[in-house]
Amino acid sequence: MRDSVIKRENSGVNVVVILDGSPVTGDLRCDRVRVCVDGNRIVVQVPTAG
Repeated sequence: MRDSVIKRENSGVNVVVILDGSPVTGDLRCDRVRVCVDGNRIVVQVPTAG
């Protein structure tokens, strides 16, 4: 998976690719975008900052 589209739209964010259902921290960060993917690396949720 490439994060180039997200980086092009906002170069100040850190893109984190995670497997759907994986535990994540509860902190909110405006400089982070989590991209949830399934086992085939297909995005399963709309990526959002936070």
